[in-house]
Amino acid sequence: MSILCKNGTLLLHDEHDVVHPTKADLLIEDTRIKAIGENIEAPPGASIIDCSGKIISPGFIDTHHHLWQTCLKATHANETLIDYFSSGLFMNSFLSPDDIFWSQLAGSLECVDSGTTTVVDHASLNYSPDHSKEALRALITSGIRSVFAYSPTSRVKQWTPDFLVEQDLLAPWVMETFDQLASMNPFGPSGRVTLGFGFDGVWLPGHIVKDLFERVRNAGAQLITMHAVNYAAFGAPHVPTTVATLDKHGLLGPDILLSHNTNPTAEDITTISQKGVKISATPGTELQMGHGNPVCLNDGLEEYSSLGIDCHSVCSAYIPAQMMLALQSARARRHEEFEKRGKWAETVGSTVAQVFNLGTIQGARSIGMESEIGSLVAGKKADIVIYDCQTPGMLVAADRDPVAAIVLHSTVRDVDTVIVDGIVRKREGRLQPVVAPDNISSTAEQGKRIEWRGVTERLIALSRQIDEKKRTIVDPDVARKGIHEGFHLNLAAQSN
Repeated sequence: MSILCKNGTLLLHDEHDVVHPTKADLLIEDTRIKAIGENIEAPPGASIIDCSGKIISPGFIDTHHHLWQTCLKATHANETLIDYFSSGLFMNSFLSPDDIFWSQLAGSLECVDSGTTTVVDHASLNYSPDHSKEALRALITSGIRSVFAYSPTSRVKQWTPDFLVEQDLLAPWVMETFDQLASMNPFGPSGRVTLGFGFDGVWLPGHIVKDLFERVRNAGAQLITMHAVNYAAFGAPHVPTTVATLDKHGLLGPDILLSHNTNPTAEDITTISQKGVKISATPGTELQMGHGNPVCLNDGLEEYSSLGIDCHSVCSAYIPAQMMLALQSARARRHEEFEKRGKWAETVGSTVAQVFNLGTIQGARSIGMESEIGSLVAGKKADIVIYDCQTPGMLVAADRDPVAAIVLHSTVRDVDTVIVDGIVRKREGRLQPVVAPDNISSTAEQGKRIEWRGVTERLIALSRQIDEKKRTIVDPDVARKGIHEGFHLNLAAQSN
């Protein structure tokens, strides 16, 4: 199958990651970009997309996301990270494998609708083998490229009279399921979904963590990801950071992806550079929930950083919105530092080009896929976003500075077309129907056809079901007390 994108403004990276807006055509054959140039002749039978007045961008790469949380959207508008544990994370205890499929599918499709073509799914939902398999089936169904970070999950044992979680984070079935999935990896048509590993139990005895990481790496996991929040509630600065703990065990390397890595120590920054560790910053949740400021534009960390959404229950799944938050918060902090010294800044600091790269080529590097995705190059995977530049928001801006237009002026409504792996997943502003395979072993694009309307009906019902269970089962005070105790939070540092 061939697709020819004609007369667009392509955002092309050079060898130094400088983006050059270039008027050209782009030819897709099967799953890859075949050619970029002027006046490319359409092959017989090719589908032609007129990109006059449009920007053609690399697809966005989201390196940290909990995709199952669609059913929780608008739950956390005024909550901190500690609030989120009971009202968000542990709501997974109320979801069946079928519920997971629909909520995960909706989250994946929101990403596609937003121009994200690759996502790292930190799958904090593993209550049974079927929960993880249904989440995987939803990823395959959606058409998005993804790393499914299979995650041993803290599972709720009871909500009342005391809030308790199961103590067997690594029960035998947990890693037996991982081994089974590893034997099937990759998944879906053309291996679009690959297996990673998510793990937040680095506090376990060192020999357990070292044996686990060796097992996961030997099984071929694409990456290992974990949350890293150096945060007063968790004992900072009086306890070792995640970076320090993993380094002590000799486990750091380029396949480690730290989510957040906020408030790093000077030693952490040096270690990350030495070991080539990667970072996913999620400005929307970090700025709201108390993690600390995003580090993705910090000296010594920018080249290892990328962007993620984290929880689309908190904010939208639109990566350029995270670009803007990261950029403007970094600029604000810089101006503040000048003001404290009675000075003013001659320049604005970080640029739109820097954050655009965080969501494209640097995202690809963070997951070890820079030779396949992250920029528009002949031979790379055909993962692209086409922007309509005639909308009220993009008009003029797109003509003057296409990168600035995306970072500072665009919204999801401006995303006209999204192509993943050479397949049009959004066309002229509308998501296309998807096909759900019967099981995760299927490698063909065949199965039950699902329209977006069918997804919405299931999610509205599911969200109401969750709200009713919270109302009738969850005592917020009991849950908060249990989380304070179970997470060994530093209550002496708590303040209003």
